[in-house]
Amino acid sequence: MDNKALWISPAALRHNLDLIRGALAPDTRLWLNLKANAYGHDAPLMASLLRDRAAYLAVAQTSEGLQLKASDKRLPVVVYNPPVAPEPEFFSAGLQPVIYDIRQAQNYSQLMQGMGLTRYPVHIQLDTGMHRSGLMPGQNQDLLAFFRGQTALEPRSVFSHLAAADDPAEDDFTRAQIRLFDELSAPWKAAYPGLLRHLANTAGIFRFPESRFDMVRPGISIYGYHTLPADVAPGLHPVASLRARITQVREIRPGDTVGYNRTYRAPSARRIALVPTGYADGIRRLASERGLYVRCGTHRCPIVGRVSMDLITVDATGTSVKPGDTVEIFGRDPRVEDWARALQTIPYEILTDIHPRVPRILRDWD
Repeated sequence: MDNKALWISPAALRHNLDLIRGALAPDTRLWLNLKANAYGHDAPLMASLLRDRAAYLAVAQTSEGLQLKASDKRLPVVVYNPPVAPEPEFFSAGLQPVIYDIRQAQNYSQLMQGMGLTRYPVHIQLDTGMHRSGLMPGQNQDLLAFFRGQTALEPRSVFSHLAAADDPAEDDFTRAQIRLFDELSAPWKAAYPGLLRHLANTAGIFRFPESRFDMVRPGISIYGYHTLPADVAPGLHPVASLRARITQVREIRPGDTVGYNRTYRAPSARRIALVPTGYADGIRRLASERGLYVRCGTHRCPIVGRVSMDLITVDATGTSVKPGDTVEIFGRDPRVEDWARALQTIPYEILTDIHPRVPRILRDWD
């Protein structure tokens, strides 16, 4: 087996889902995001844990959707960015597209007719102010009229995206988005009574109850993280812990250097441990000499020298660590947030950087 793995805690995942569910009315559905390999956690693995809790699972692109369908063809998978040109393989797999443009809807409807399909499930995206994707307000009635005049496609949900629900300074804008979404989505609900309306992301769930509608779309909160103000921050548990086994320990003398370009020079005799993860695994080269550390037992061992492709070196001076001991690179201590602060980024990027070559294993670690 490899000397590294991303440990995935089913108990932490259940805790987070229960906490999210506890904020909702009993009949509110869950649309769960598994894009970017489930934020680095392994999408098929997460789908196997989440499928009984979700009305829909969502990914960003077709290849992600096909991967999930290959793992379980029964999964209800929505694709945010479906093919621009209609592709039969997409629909043969049962993937459900997001519709954001009337021309796109017309092209898809024509393909459905050619394939002999009717009432194929689709999801309507409205732009309520984020201006990143979705149907502009002035196009809403035209698209609705098109849908009511055909039977190849059937809307199953209508949604939009909150731009700044986690920022109290933007609360007026967020409330305006909620009102506009209610106004624009109401005719869809009237035309298709079984259709689900959804707007709330994690911040909407916990800060704006009026944004919850029929379904909510928690994102990174599923995996244990959020960007909420401290006064409403839920008690989420990180799901993933990146761990590796030390492969070597060596003693170096004062003045000896470690790693490429000799960026670390030992101020005294030091004990250096080798941890077999590097930038090919998603440990950024920028993590070199940034005050970051790994934890072995109760010891915090600073990263010293340059991060290389497959290895990092840590200062284990004063410890009894030995080859075979497991270190935590992030999880409980240090946390993903610590890495994000040191690298001037956000937890999303740290998690999605973890390369697929790192095995994902189910293990309750907290």
